[in-house]
Amino acid sequence: MKNLSIYLWLLFTGWGLCAQAQNIQGKISDAHGKALPGATVVLVTSPDSLLAKFATTDAQGDFLLKKVKQGKYILQVSFTGFKPFKKALTIAQRQNYEVGKVQLQEDKALLDEVVVKDERIPIVIKKDTIEYNAQAFKTTPHSNVEKLLKQLPGIEVDRNGKIKAQGKEVQKVLVDGKEFFGKDPKIATKNLPADAIDKVQVFDDQSEMSKFTGVDDGNREKTINLKLKKNRKQGYFGNVAAGYGTNDHYKGKFNLHRFNATSQLSLLGTTNNINERPFSIMDYINFMGGLENLGNENGNLSLNGSSGLGAMLQLNNNQALATTSAAGANLNVDLNKRTSLHANYFFNAIRSDINQRSFRETFSDSSSFLTNAQQDQVLKNWNNRLNLRLDHKLSKSQRLRVSTDIMYNQGNNTNVSLSETTQEGVAQNNTSSQTRGNSQEIGVKVRALYRKRFNSRGRSLTLSGQFGLQNLEGNDQLNNVQTLLGLPSSTIRQRQALHNERYNYDLQAAFIEPLGKGKYLELKYQRNNYNNASIKDFYDISQPPQYIEYYLDSLSNRYNNDYTYDQGTLRWMYNRKNFNLTVGASTQYSSLNGVITTSETRINRHFLNVLPSLRFRWNINNNRDLNFNYRTVVQAPSMQQLQPVVDNSNPANIYQGNPNLAAEFVHRLGLAYYSFDMFSGTMLQANLAGRYTQNKITNKVSTDANLNQLSTPVNVAYDANTNGYLAFNTPLRWMHAKVNLQVNGMFNQGLVFINDVQNTIQRQRHSIDIRLENFKKRRMDIRIGAKFSQNVTTYSETAEFNRSFMQEDYYVQGDLDIGKTWNLEVSFTQSVYTDEAFQQGAQTVPVLRASIAKSMLKNRLQMKFTAFDILNRNQGIDRTSHLNYVEESQVQTIGRYFMVSVSYAINKMAKK
Repeated sequence: MKNLSIYLWLLFTGWGLCAQAQNIQGKISDAHGKALPGATVVLVTSPDSLLAKFATTDAQGDFLLKKVKQGKYILQVSFTGFKPFKKALTIAQRQNYEVGKVQLQEDKALLDEVVVKDERIPIVIKKDTIEYNAQAFKTTPHSNVEKLLKQLPGIEVDRNGKIKAQGKEVQKVLVDGKEFFGKDPKIATKNLPADAIDKVQVFDDQSEMSKFTGVDDGNREKTINLKLKKNRKQGYFGNVAAGYGTNDHYKGKFNLHRFNATSQLSLLGTTNNINERPFSIMDYINFMGGLENLGNENGNLSLNGSSGLGAMLQLNNNQALATTSAAGANLNVDLNKRTSLHANYFFNAIRSDINQRSFRETFSDSSSFLTNAQQDQVLKNWNNRLNLRLDHKLSKSQRLRVSTDIMYNQGNNTNVSLSETTQEGVAQNNTSSQTRGNSQEIGVKVRALYRKRFNSRGRSLTLSGQFGLQNLEGNDQLNNVQTLLGLPSSTIRQRQALHNERYNYDLQAAFIEPLGKGKYLELKYQRNNYNNASIKDFYDISQPPQYIEYYLDSLSNRYNNDYTYDQGTLRWMYNRKNFNLTVGASTQYSSLNGVITTSETRINRHFLNVLPSLRFRWNINNNRDLNFNYRTVVQAPSMQQLQPVVDNSNPANIYQGNPNLAAEFVHRLGLAYYSFDMFSGTMLQANLAGRYTQNKITNKVSTDANLNQLSTPVNVAYDANTNGYLAFNTPLRWMHAKVNLQVNGMFNQGLVFINDVQNTIQRQRHSIDIRLENFKKRRMDIRIGAKFSQNVTTYSETAEFNRSFMQEDYYVQGDLDIGKTWNLEVSFTQSVYTDEAFQQGAQTVPVLRASIAKSMLKNRLQMKFTAFDILNRNQGIDRTSHLNYVEESQVQTIGRYFMVSVSYAINKMAKK
């Protein structure tokens, strides 16, 4: 905290010394003298037209631009439906400037768009779209789009590259209105150069169905569209970079783009062994064909196998030593005026070396026991994904879309682990385990969507169909030796072969009928089917050197299951300019038919449910929204949960299904309020989400005398979960900075079993994150912050197991442009883990990083020196609290290294 206070004092005094005394004020009205509240007032430098100050007029039409530096400027005033006003100003030191009354003249030709010809206007408002002129915001050589976005008023980019615009998270980034490498915004912002961008457009994008039918369904996605400069559509451009450092650390990266009026082609590639992953978790999921292809027959997340992509998804950047290589291509092409093609291909290879120690305290009856484990694992994965989409306009009122996703994944895993379990300081058992696994997976999904719009506004018909298949082959070899207190050791030497085939189809038909002004009725029918055929065979392997395999009937498991639901939905929609109301209900009949072929056991379950829903969206004004959403869903138990077969893949944690499970009935509701003033930068966002589950499926865990555990799913009466989120950002103009405050809270109450004792468990997770950063980021970007997190778990019957622990994170990050060709970056983070609830006590992890870069050869070449983890203290620590245990894991991660890298900007424009 002492160091943080020093940083804050330097920040306050440094910015305070830069403050200037000059102010500019005035009043904006129409030709009749009526005040125009909300008019945009922009001050740009002369003659380079860079943004200096901006403001909006208040309810009386007054504006005030504070602390303007001396110099020459152009004042620009705009308001929808009026001709723009501009005036040259010369501001003297320590002299305020009074603009006086400015009367704007109405111009009907500009009712839909505010724009000034031949002027570099930094911000233009076009109805519900905010457009930034990239040329009005200065960026340094070799800057990417991410650095450009940091300078735009109303847009924020956090330390991890997540983008917020007008306080809302950006969910997609388009390039000239077209999709760019899927839906991860960071692929575009981190790979496209800032100097290729002409305009940045920010808007709330309606769903495709709303745009086609004209019936607003209330769904919005915060979207950024990057419009390229015209000269970047006449050749190709990109960047290539490579670096090498101590301990044989390396990285390489390239991107190349060729855009024109009818096509976009981009190539990306990267390789490194410094834990930099080129794509987000959502991209890895997209490699599998989307979330729906990762789900089981009920749509729940299912990650099968010890060596496939599912195992890779459970890692994070700080939990391994990772070597990554990836390459991709993205193509958008207009084949003709009515047909367009979108295609992208990704190849990704990653090796993760995981050296981990974990310390777990498990609660059992009135006592607990400790498990210390050491794991050394090498996990490799190779993934290929191809996506194709064809859009065709059959006529003005008809659209057809056909898409195909193809995925092939390969992985292998080598894992050696040692664990010891103690109780009251006495060793009870120890286990040595070696696992080798490999898997191959292929998946194909084909979708078709037909939309028809009728003459009556709002009347439409939608037909869609989808078919998918997935095939997984896996092979695991296990050698497990367990020694119990006072008993001879027992050995399990097995081969486990997995073959899993999944088929699914989905058919939907929806018809919307207008009932009058703003009123619509939607009728929808959906049939969905998941079919899964699974074979998991267990073989005992005899002692060496024979290694003879013996098939194990008792553990092997083969089943076929077919989950189908038919759902009919009736929705009434009421739309007005500022709000949308949808009230509906669905009747769903679900059937789960399965057979465990190894035991000829049949499982037939049927569910009939009525599922009400309510959605309300109120756009109070352009800057404030209120949303309420309530819906219900049925989640049937999976076949794995239903089958009464023992899975001893981990002999210390055995799992057995329960054929008597009932389906979960889930109520979900959400309430969200959002307010943002773009020109002052003040934002308030509050969200409250709740989930109440009847017949909740949870695992009942029992512990035997040898401290081995058996888990069986059971139904309990309920589970309730509430999440709250509050974010507040506001500028501190007296110090040219802004403060960001985020508060998160989670409360969960449910029923768990510790052996046969039912407990009401309450879990709470709270955090508060406060950050201070400078307002203008033209040359300097400084962030100082702290985050405090608390985790509390209490039990109704066994209060001695109650646990509470804290984590504190402090960080300072600076990015400074020195002159025209030098750049300095420094960051320091310190994580403090308190000693409550954990055997390893309190721990502190400080990480210091720095880099300096020099541009040359007309800014096309950049040399960079990087120092990572200068203090050599980096390590991965993860602390979690689960239903009946708390655990801390420590993972070896990348440590100190120094690297020299070089990057070169490619810019080959066609001759005019």
